[in-house]
Amino acid sequence: MHPSFRFTLASALFCFGTSVFAASGNVVASAGARYLDKDEWSPVEDQGQIGVLADFQIGQGPLYVTAGVQISGKEEDESDGDLTASVIDFSLGAKFMPTFGQVRPYVGAGIASVGAAYEFESDFGPDEDDDDGSLGYYYGAGVLVRIGRFDIGADVRRIDGTDLELGGFDTNADSTVVSALFGWGWGE
Repeated sequence: MHPSFRFTLASALFCFGTSVFAASGNVVASAGARYLDKDEWSPVEDQGQIGVLADFQIGQGPLYVTAGVQISGKEEDESDGDLTASVIDFSLGAKFMPTFGQVRPYVGAGIASVGAAYEFESDFGPDEDDDDGSLGYYYGAGVLVRIGRFDIGADVRRIDGTDLELGGFDTNADSTVVSALFGWGWGE
């Protein structure tokens, strides 16, 4: 496991463990798409995405600590073989989320630990695969709507500052992630 993954995972577990008794919070599943740079990732730059995002209120104000994991991937049949690419990100940050009745708009930012992998299964020669990881940062915005104890909403976030080497080439996993959110909330 890449050292940056271990750091982010340990940080997230600490926040989850110490924030169980937070006054308010949300745990939601995310489903949507990750859009990577076409020049770097074509033809697998647009990937389906799923994940889990959580937030826990800090005190009684509109500030929350957040943590999440999102994974995406795509397989493409090429004329000379099959190309598969995937990206995973672990995030830890903070967000400002005021409450307006049932509606909770938010903005947030933090660190992201990103891993990327590809595999090319050639029809004519040797197969290739590689993976790498990098720390970066994210920023984003969204909205949650509370219906009883259930949350629905949308999240858009940008991940930047990543630096990878895949297949001997310098690249990145900078991306925009757009997700629908479905989950559970507690507190105010």
